[in-house]
Amino acid sequence: YKAESYSRMSFALDNIKVNWDKPFWKPFSFVQKYIDTTDVYPNVTVSIREHITDEYYQNKPRKEKKILQKKRIFGVETFIGSTSFQENINSLFKDIDINHNSMNLLYNRFVSPLSSSVAVSFYQYYIMDTIMVDGYQCIDLAFVPVNSESYGFTGHLYIVNDSTYRVKKYAINIPPEINLNFASNYSIEHNYVQLENGLWAPDRTTTYAKFYIFNKKKGMVARQTKIYTNWDMETPIPPNIFSNMTADDVETNDSMAVHYGAAAWDTLRPEPLTK
Repeated sequence: YKAESYSRMSFALDNIKVNWDKPFWKPFSFVQKYIDTTDVYPNVTVSIREHITDEYYQNKPRKEKKILQKKRIFGVETFIGSTSFQENINSLFKDIDINHNSMNLLYNRFVSPLSSSVAVSFYQYYIMDTIMVDGYQCIDLAFVPVNSESYGFTGHLYIVNDSTYRVKKYAINIPPEINLNFASNYSIEHNYVQLENGLWAPDRTTTYAKFYIFNKKKGMVARQTKIYTNWDMETPIPPNIFSNMTADDVETNDSMAVHYGAAAWDTLRPEPLTK
């Protein structure tokens, strides 16, 4: 298949507590207009990146390739040259698949709640309710690890209430008892959509992470939204896309990505930015 993905990632300084009357902060008093108070602690967005990527996949032999077509970065991230910072962020927001037996996150392996080998012994499951999700009647199935300190998730599976038992949506979190390197909070909400050919595919993923840089009181909040469009499972993939790749290779090519300005992104992105 081939699909197009749009991703938007924002970084915000967390727990902003400043006396704006002090001489040092007066020149920055305009920041007060942009402080977001909808979270637990007030935070202010300092950087945003946007990407539009063509994603290719073939099953036999399995090969994946992502070609970054358009990108935009504005804010303080343009001044951050730390390789380790970028590697940790990429690891934190890498694509994970709940359908696999395990999910790798920040160099740790977590048991998937859909694992075909150990899920039923690793997790406890509870039917909570039957609700509507995007027009589908779904069973809300909550799950928690048997051992709260083991590398597993807490969360909900929203399963279509028919003979297919498809997963329409899931929401997973990392329990606070787990030491996940520099991250203190982490959650993913993922939606699937049924395509015209009857198959189900990723539709939208929202990832939230809070991590510490300086101390346990002040850190950063990162949010990523990824939206998939233009699924094509009929057109053959050109042979040159997977040239020089072996089975199980995953390659990301951003050397051809083009920078677009703010006005162009108003038409490129599938949904507008919030104020």
